Amino acid sequence: MPNPFMQYFTVLCIRRIFYLFIFISILGQVVYAQDIVEKNLEVIDNFEELSPDDLKLFELRAAEKIKEFENYIEIIGNKQKDVETRDYAIQSAEILFIPDSKMEVSSANTGTINSYAIGKYLRKLKSLGYTQVIIKFYKTAYISGLRKGVDNKYYATATVFQEFIGYNEDQVAYKDKTKKVIDIVLEYIDDEYYGLKRWELMLGDIKVVETRM
Repeated sequence: MPNPFMQYFTVLCIRRIFYLFIFISILGQVVYAQDIVEKNLEVIDNFEELSPDDLKLFELRAAEKIKEFENYIEIIGNKQKDVETRDYAIQSAEILFIPDSKMEVSSANTGTINSYAIGKYLRKLKSLGYTQVIIKFYKTAYISGLRKGVDNKYYATATVFQEFIGYNEDQVAYKDKTKKVIDIVLEYIDDEYYGLKRWELMLGDIKVVETRM
């Protein structure tokens, strides 16, 4: 007779391989581009001033990181995905942000805007009461306002456009399109873990600019 434990173990292994394949498929291109850009950023010797070419790398890396975040958002909101996949997406999305970053959430029905810590927002998104949620980002992020701060960090903002649709059964219960801006920070850090200095790009607060039906 088949061994029940071995059957369970085999099924568990297959499921974990499947989850890994999902994320590799979704994020493969993002990780590849991210690796190229980060390696190029690491060889910049003069961290006091970035050249125009260096700043282009900054913009490219920022766009890739925002795309990575958008991919996670779509997974977290998708109730067709299993719980483990969505929880992993939440953990992965959180580490893209500076600690204490906030996300603004708006309603086209009431005109209200609420602010949540990134982690809390992601968990609320996962537990929304709709039977199905579809989130799409329908324009490429636009990076602007690149500037150097007095703290020697570089700052910019990205403009994104998001469409949200919540269904109850087969009926659309709520739908909106929102324009948001995302703060971006590039900092030259002393990485004690790897024993080297490198550039680190992180996302910050996300603010609502406009919401419409």
